Amino acid sequence: MNRPRFCRWYRVIPLIAMFVLSVSTLVLYALRDSNTWKYFYPVKHEEIIVSACRRYDVDPYLAAAVIKCESNWDEKAVSHAGAQGLMQMMPATAEHLAKTGAVSAKRFDPRRLSEPEVNIEYGVCYLSMLAKQFSSRDEVIAAYNAGPTQVSAWKKDNETPIQKSITFAETGAYVTSVNQTYECYKRLYPQGIGHHD
Repeated sequence: MNRPRFCRWYRVIPLIAMFVLSVSTLVLYALRDSNTWKYFYPVKHEEIIVSACRRYDVDPYLAAAVIKCESNWDEKAVSHAGAQGLMQMMPATAEHLAKTGAVSAKRFDPRRLSEPEVNIEYGVCYLSMLAKQFSSRDEVIAAYNAGPTQVSAWKKDNETPIQKSITFAETGAYVTSVNQTYECYKRLYPQGIGHHD
């Protein structure tokens, strides 16, 4: 049985190529639009983030980047290790911050880590503590993922940048991801987190 003449390869391939080119052009055009990027890099709970960051002197872009990379803005997220909420706080870390008075346990009950206001308060406070302990954003991000003790061990040779000292592949990828996300948020929200242009 003969195929219809229209379906010959030399007629179909140019049509497929035109379709692929059209779709690619539409995708590239959409990706140039900042509103398209904002769909992939949203900001939620802006007032809570900005308020907590003011209290603890933390860059709101960093808090947003950590939330995006930790939970992708899923306040109900729970990791296999038991980290909870938007900033994937470990309950033991939240309890420690409450016991030391770094965070008011009366106002922010550490048992309610699935609540955005509570989770962000503890996560931002923890970022602030790490920023006081370490000298660079890369070190703070690495410590948020691997813990401050591990980052201190990696920092024994102060001449080597932390990125080159990290021996955990997951932490190295995490630092890169948070930094890239941080830059995306700065570019997409130039007036600051909470300002939608």
